[in-house]
Amino acid sequence: MKAKAEQIIRLCGRFRTGVFFVLVLLGALAAFAVFSRGRFTNDLDRLFPDTREKRALFLILHDAHLADAIQLEFVSSSDITLHTACLERTAEKLRKCPLLREVTFRYRSNDPAAELASFVTLVPRFLPPRVLDGCSPDEAAKNALKKLVFPAPGMLKQARMQPFGWERDFLRRLRDLDRATGMKLAREFPFFVSSDRRRAMISAETNVRLGDADAVRRLYAELRRCAAPLPPGVELRIISGCSHTPGNEEVLKRDAAVSGGVSLALLLVLFLWAYGGSPRALWIPVIPLYASLLALGVMTFLFRDICLYVIGLGGCITGLAVDQGIHVYAAFRGEQAERRAAALGLPMLLSAATSIVVFAFLGLTGISAYCQLAVFAGLSLALSGVLALFVLPSLLDRNGKKRRLLPDFPCARLSRRTAVTVAVAGALLLVPALLRVVNTADFALDSLDGTPENILEQEREFRSAWRQEGGGTAVLAAAGKDREEALEHLQEIVSELEKRGVKAATTLRPPRRVQEKNRLAWRSPEVARRIAELAAACRASCRRHGLPEQFFSPFFAALAKAAAEKDHTLPVMLEHIDRKMVKSHGSRAAAVALLEDTPQVVRTVRKLLKDRREERAALLSKGAFAALISEELGGRFFQLLLLSVTSALLLLSAVLRRVEDVLLAMIPVVLAWTAAAVPAAVTGFRATPAAAFAAILLTGLAADYGIYAVCQLRRPDELDTRDAILLSAATTVAGAGALLLSRHPVLFGTGAVLAPGILAACLSGVYLVPRLKKIPAGKFPAVLVCGAAVLFLCGCASTTPFRDWPEREKISRRMRIYPEKPFRIRALTIVRFGERRFRFVLAAKIDPGTGRIGLAAVDPGSGALLFRSAEDAGDKVRLNEAFAQDAPGALLRFLDAFPEDLRRIFIVKDLRPLAVEAKREYIVVYSDRDVRWRLYEDGTSERRGGGFFSGTWLVRCGAGGGRAVCTRSGLTCSYTLELSVDKLW
Repeated sequence: MKAKAEQIIRLCGRFRTGVFFVLVLLGALAAFAVFSRGRFTNDLDRLFPDTREKRALFLILHDAHLADAIQLEFVSSSDITLHTACLERTAEKLRKCPLLREVTFRYRSNDPAAELASFVTLVPRFLPPRVLDGCSPDEAAKNALKKLVFPAPGMLKQARMQPFGWERDFLRRLRDLDRATGMKLAREFPFFVSSDRRRAMISAETNVRLGDADAVRRLYAELRRCAAPLPPGVELRIISGCSHTPGNEEVLKRDAAVSGGVSLALLLVLFLWAYGGSPRALWIPVIPLYASLLALGVMTFLFRDICLYVIGLGGCITGLAVDQGIHVYAAFRGEQAERRAAALGLPMLLSAATSIVVFAFLGLTGISAYCQLAVFAGLSLALSGVLALFVLPSLLDRNGKKRRLLPDFPCARLSRRTAVTVAVAGALLLVPALLRVVNTADFALDSLDGTPENILEQEREFRSAWRQEGGGTAVLAAAGKDREEALEHLQEIVSELEKRGVKAATTLRPPRRVQEKNRLAWRSPEVARRIAELAAACRASCRRHGLPEQFFSPFFAALAKAAAEKDHTLPVMLEHIDRKMVKSHGSRAAAVALLEDTPQVVRTVRKLLKDRREERAALLSKGAFAALISEELGGRFFQLLLLSVTSALLLLSAVLRRVEDVLLAMIPVVLAWTAAAVPAAVTGFRATPAAAFAAILLTGLAADYGIYAVCQLRRPDELDTRDAILLSAATTVAGAGALLLSRHPVLFGTGAVLAPGILAACLSGVYLVPRLKKIPAGKFPAVLVCGAAVLFLCGCASTTPFRDWPEREKISRRMRIYPEKPFRIRALTIVRFGERRFRFVLAAKIDPGTGRIGLAAVDPGSGALLFRSAEDAGDKVRLNEAFAQDAPGALLRFLDAFPEDLRRIFIVKDLRPLAVEAKREYIVVYSDRDVRWRLYEDGTSERRGGGFFSGTWLVRCGAGGGRAVCTRSGLTCSYTLELSVDKLW
């Protein structure tokens, strides 16, 4: 192989002009294909595996357009109902917009009592005739008299038209539906008005395809045109899931530009520094960039749409491919330059093979984005390797000066015992760090969504203004060919769910087939005779109770007329509900039901759908998405991780053949995992699906450094890869580290794993592997015993993901200790600076929603004001002028951090528990920011938090008040803060 590679290198050097012309032609064709055929998308369904549940979920989302709801929110500085005419005019314009359908401004008529009284016209369609069996004329008359006692508008009509309470089930279902939606409305208005009358809303649905960012931007421009001109003091906000499409695209494009530009700039700086400004060295990064262009051109023929996530990772792929050119440049020296470069053929082939195999494993996930990434990375690495080995030597100068990139650091002179200690310590740290990261893994949909914060903030404010406090809502959707088939399909699933103890709120209208069956039953002679007998009994009962004999005659007349006529119209409010709960679009339709978004409900519904092998029904909610991601991606992750490690071992064994060399080559892999997992465990970084699959990539990429190190040890005279390894790691870290500047969680998670992992793999390959060449055999039993002990101890951990904890709702209620509105505290406060103590009475106003704190401190003896801050002044604390003159410097530094310490003590931000652990006396809840709760049976609770640099704090709460202690240790200020509060919360 070495001789053949040398012949090809010499041949490419001889026909340099022809090879260059062919490459330019191929590059031009690839660029033309990218710009003419390339279509790019950021659709979220490309990040999910192609399973039955995923297909059903996104099929309903796309085809039935369940995710294209749009709310136009009008926010006024005064009473929004004063601008009703403007809202009506806007709604009329929106109805004429071709990009919209189902525009709703008024959801009921002006007379809700009349709508309720008209329920009698729905009885022959909604109820079977057996409801007549439980009718009591005497009870009807008594109930009518009770209603007439209240002189409310419309009460007389309700008393006459609702004698037998048939509407009770109807009203119960209406309340269940209202409770499920959780809307906060001013009920006195027939259109959507918030309870404070500062906001109004027009809802609509769009025909824009989900994932089409350009169409969404055109839609939003049209919506603003229809709403213009707005009255003074009124602001328009567009709230829709469609906003995530252009938001994600903007973030991905920005991240791709920033990370690509930063990585390219870092590469140029590295090469100009490493190669002394040699212009020929710039061919090294040009070749992988050219290979990426060729790969992208090929992908335009293989895939209809290319994920922007792949383009965002392009800089990272380029940083990996640059390594091949670096090694060729380092080897191509002197008279035997071709032979020295050809000697790299085996390690380069093995290195590229391990990387390509690991990327190929991503294609086995069934995730479209990762399949494309596998093709793109595989083509880029393969083409770059071929070009670097055979074409790059013809562009280099064999007589160029070779310089030493880095000196021998002290760690390069490590003793073998120290090297063994470092390797063993790194390996043993890996297990607890990985367990910590796995326990705090974040599989929520937000972990795949890079929507900008301003859009998310508007959505949070919208939910706060329009939705009741409480748990989330899950949507169960069932598809059909038309509205009736979809509704019947949904009713079947809901009936089975009720048997399993899960209640769902659906549209109040039964399917049309059921309505026709009920209507025919009401028109039978037997039912007509029963109604006539009941009407006569009601007349007699009215005479006995002092009511007019014909009091209920309008009810029976309306009942007979409704049974005789074939009418499918509904009252305004029911028509609005039915349009929202049963949607149709073209040849597809979907009916939806609303449920609680709790882990138990999600598990029950998903199991039922799996048992029914449903491909036309899906559960849509945050909990369902998290369960889907956790189940589908989590299971695949461990399978692929095991497969990647096994394949790397087999590939290394087939080439290196010696067990000792294989183990040495795997040391950088283990330490790379440790370097990625330990910082994540310490900083509280939550592992996302992107970070998990980046760990699989790290396996193949880190093995490269072990391969080059072992080959260097085997042939020290032919290869000198030390500097090349260091520079290649620098380029890879530059490409992956640039992803840390990304806002999108998929790109950031990938960079957070690869950057520290590759750095550790490089250092271990250069400095540790040579010292571990001959590990004494006696050390292996001790290492195995220590490793087994750590695995056993870590396996005894009893933490459980919070979403699976049986008493989740109970604990959530105990942790939900803050009111919605700002609250006030008064506490005797003591600050200790070493041996010195400073006392004052603290009065503070804390806003849990915004995190703002207004505070004032008073001297307990004289009552003089010491310092204060306003809520709108940020964290700026101002001292009283007289007090400031005598205040010690340590106290002034304390005041700079004081508001932040109050936030840490009172935790004004929302908490999201991650895991739960049961102890004998209490329950431990692990939540965000490394905050640990202890919940005792007697109602006492403790919260602990902090870190090495930020200090520690402890809060104890009980029925009689609380005491909080916060200790901060720093270079500029160290103190202990103690608050004694009469009532802590």
